[in-house]
This record gives sequence, structure tokens and C-alpha cells, in this order.
Amino acid sequence: MPHSDVTGYSHEQLLNIAMASPRAVAKHDKQAWLYLFADQSVVEDPVGTAPHRSIPSNGPNKGADNTQLDKFYDTFIAPNEIEFQDSYDIVADGNVMRDVRLQIMSSTGLITDVHMYLYMNITSEAGQLKVARLSAHWDLQGMVMRVISTGWPGFKMMTSPWYRNAKDSEVKGRMGVYGRISRYRETWQEICSRFCESCKCSRYQFFE
Repeated sequence: MPHSDVTGYSHEQLLNIAMASPRAVAKHDKQAWLYLFADQSVVEDPVGTAPHRSIPSNGPNKGADNTQLDKFYDTFIAPNEIEFQDSYDIVADGNVMRDVRLQIMSSTGLITDVHMYLYMNITSEAGQLKVARLSAHWDLQGMVMRVISTGWPGFKMMTSPWYRNAKDSEVKGRMGVYGRISRYRETWQEICSRFCESCKCSRYQFFE
């Protein structure tokens, strides 16, 4: 795992930054969500598709400058109602691994459940904790098949984000939804699963 200089911060503070992301998502607070990320950060959601990267900015309005993350939010978060449900969390140095279940209601009204291993690398930037990397490991292929099996509602759910994605050439991260389900992502999902299972002895696991 990457090493981050988070000396002086408690495990609870690191976990709170990780948990701030689903809080902002639930409130549809785009600026709060963007503000969590470091000036040079990466979002892989899911791992195996092209990453979305932030653009360094010294301005107060990160949303106007972080082009890829800004459009990622608009395409895949803003149209949906996303609820983070059961989770347990592992904190090691500046790394947080979350075993979470999401319930997603799309703009078409279709509800789907997603089991995800969510990895975050936390760093200190200008005296504040920030997310340097967010990597979401989940079964994209399985989710697509479950959604499509519902018929027309599922087809509408899958094609609407693809259309919003495809019509903007700057948003490339999920063009692999239909054509690039990689073995690399599946392998890391399996590794995350074994790692989390080996540590599942309490709701919160803290490592020095």
C-alpha cells in the first residue's frame, strides 16, 4: 500500500475522512465531495476502467478546476440516490479499506445492490487530511447482468449513464462498462475479499 505522511492524526480522524465521502454523496453535496480530494488525486470506480484524475488547483473552488472528478460526479453520482449500508473498516497507516454494501436507486427508479471493497489512501495536504486515491473494487459485470435481466427498466438504467458519458469526450472512465471487464479488476477484488475476511474480527480494525 502507498505510504502517506499522516503523522499526528488518529485512526478515527482518518476513518472520518473516508466516511465523509458517503455522507456528501447521500446529501448530494458536490462541493463537499470534491473538497475531500487532494490536488493530485485519482478515482478508480470500478478498478479496471480508466481512472479519473484531479487537476491541481490553488483556487477556492475545486469543482470548477477538477474537470474529470467534476464530470464523474455529475455522471455517476448526481443522478442517483446512493445509500451506504453495512460496512466494516480497516485502518492501517494512511490507508483505509471499507467493506461496504450500496443500494443505488437510479434516475429511472430501478434499485440495485452492490457489494464493494472501497480502498482510500489518505494524505495530509496544507495541514488537512485529503483523499489521494479512491479505488472501488466491485463486480461490474455481475451488476450489469443483474440490471439488464430486469428488462426495459434495467436497459434504461444502463444506457442513460453511458449516453451522458459518451456525449462528453472528456469523461472516459466508464466507456469500458460494455467492453472492458478486465481480469485485473477481478483479481484485485478477490485479493481485497480475502484480506477483509482475514481481518473481520470487529467492526473497526486498527493497525499501527
